[in-house]
Amino acid sequence: RRASGPIFRGEPDLVVAEYESMAAPGGLAFSVPGVCPEPDVDPVKPFDQEAAAELEKKIDGSGEQPARPEKPKVRMSMASAYDAAYIMTEDELRQFWRNSVWTSVSYGFSTAAYVVIAFAMPYSLNYILNGSPEIVSSESAGLLSVSLSINMACAIVLQEAWGRCGSWFGRKWVMVAIALLVSLSGVACLLGHMLRLSGLWILSSALVGASSAMYASSSTYCADMSTAENFGKTTGTLTAMGSIGACVGFVIPVVFASALHIALWIALAFALVALLLFAFVVPDVSPPLEKRSKLSKGDICQALLMCSVFKSFFAQTRYTQMLLGTMFLSGAAFGCMRVWIVSWGMLYYGISVQMTGTVLLLFFAGGAVAIMLGTRFLPAQLGCSMLMWMEAMASLTCTVGPAAFPVLCISLVLDLGATISGSFLTSMYFGQVSSKRRGELTALHSLAEKLGTLLGVTVITPVIVDWITAYMMTGQGTWLTPPMIQLVFDGASVILYYSARLFLRHQDKFGVFVLRTDSEKRKEMGSQDDEDPTSD
Repeated sequence: RRASGPIFRGEPDLVVAEYESMAAPGGLAFSVPGVCPEPDVDPVKPFDQEAAAELEKKIDGSGEQPARPEKPKVRMSMASAYDAAYIMTEDELRQFWRNSVWTSVSYGFSTAAYVVIAFAMPYSLNYILNGSPEIVSSESAGLLSVSLSINMACAIVLQEAWGRCGSWFGRKWVMVAIALLVSLSGVACLLGHMLRLSGLWILSSALVGASSAMYASSSTYCADMSTAENFGKTTGTLTAMGSIGACVGFVIPVVFASALHIALWIALAFALVALLLFAFVVPDVSPPLEKRSKLSKGDICQALLMCSVFKSFFAQTRYTQMLLGTMFLSGAAFGCMRVWIVSWGMLYYGISVQMTGTVLLLFFAGGAVAIMLGTRFLPAQLGCSMLMWMEAMASLTCTVGPAAFPVLCISLVLDLGATISGSFLTSMYFGQVSSKRRGELTALHSLAEKLGTLLGVTVITPVIVDWITAYMMTGQGTWLTPPMIQLVFDGASVILYYSARLFLRHQDKFGVFVLRTDSEKRKEMGSQDDEDPTSD
C-alpha cells in the first residue's frame, strides 16, 4: 500500500517493486512474468516475513541480504515536511519553537523601531518647519499628510512583491531585506532631523511603508514551522512581541520629545538589532530551490502590479476569502479607533494627552500579556470562535455608554479579548494552504490590512471633524459619533466570521498543512487502524 522497502532486486533492467509489510493479513505474493521468477508461495494465499526473506534470497542468488542503499541526508526544510511526508521528532519540534521565539524577538525590535519613527514624524516635521516640536502649522500638517500618503502607497503597492519574494527566495531573506529597509529609514529620519531636511523625512516615510510587510512575512515564517497544536501559540508569541515593541516605541518619542534626536538614535539601534538577529540568529528553513515557486518574467511583472494580487484572492477557497474579509473589516475598525481615541475621545471623555498616552500604553501592554496567555491555553479555532464577539461589544460599549472615562476603560478591556481572537484568526488564515503557496496569503493579508486601515481612517475623519466643529460652536456634538462607524465595521467582521464557520467549515484546511511529530503520527496511524479492520 505504501512503499518502504525493496522486494525484487537483480540486474539493472529488472523491475524493482516495493512493499511495506509482507506480514500483513491478506497480503499477496506476486511476480512479473518474463522478468522475475515465479515465487514458491501460492499467489492467492497470505505469507509471512520468512517467506518474503526466502524469496529475496532466491531472486538475489545469494544467501545474504543485500545492503540497503543509504538514504541521502537532506537539509531539513518545510518542503520536505509537506511534499515528502516528513515527520519531525520532538527535538526538532523544540528547535522549531526556538526558531519562532527568535523570530518573534527580532520582530519586536523591528516593530519598536517602526513605531518610534512613525510617532516621531509629526514632532520632527514641526521642529524642521516651525522651530519647535510643539508648534503645529498648516505647512507641517500638509507635509505630514503627504508623508503618510506616500507611506500607505508604498505599503499597498509592494505587498504582492514581498509575498512572492518569500516563495522565490525564502522567508528569512525577505525578513532580512525588510529589516534593512527599516534601518535605512532610521538613518534617513535621523539625518533629516539633525540637518533639518524635510525631504529626508519623506524618503524615510516611503521606506517605512515599504517595510510594513514585516508582520505578514514573520507570521508566514512561523506558520511554516508550526504543528496543529502550537500554531496559535507561535502566532500569539509573535503578536505579543510586536505589542511589546509597540509599547516601547510609543513611549520613547513622548519621553524624548524635547530631545528628539535621542529617540531617533534609539530607533536606529532597534532597527540594527533586528537586522542582525534576522541575518545571523534566525535560521533559514526555506525549501530547497527545486521545491520553491519558479521565478519568471511574467511573475515579476505581476508582483509589481498591485492589481495582480486579486488573481491570488480569487484562487482561494470561499472560506479563506471570508477569513481575509474578516481581517479587512477588523483593520478598518482598528483604523477608526486609532484616529478617534487621540482626537474625539479626548474631548468626549475629558482626558488629557498624558492620560491618553498612559491608556494606550496600558492597552498595548495588556494586549501582549493577553495574547501570550490566550494562545497558550486555547486552541486557535475554539479561541477565535469564543472571543470574536468581544470586538463588536467593545465598540458597542462606547456607542451606547455615557461620556465617562470608565466606559472607555471597559471598552479597551473588551478589546483585549479581540486582540486574542485576531491572533487566532491570523493563525487560521495562514493554515489554509501549504508553505509553497503561503506567500500568496502573505501578500493578501498585508494588502487587506493596509486597505482596511486606510478605509477606516478615510471614513472616520469627516465624522470626527463634523462632531468637533459642532462641539466647538454649540458645546454639543452631532448625533453621529465615531464609535458608531467603528461598530459598523466590527459588526460586519463578526457576522462574516461566524458565517464562514457556520456554512463553510467543510472547506477549513487548518491543521492539514502543518508539521507533525512522530508521536502524533503514531497516534494518527493508531486511530486509522481502529477505523479500518483490514489495515496492517
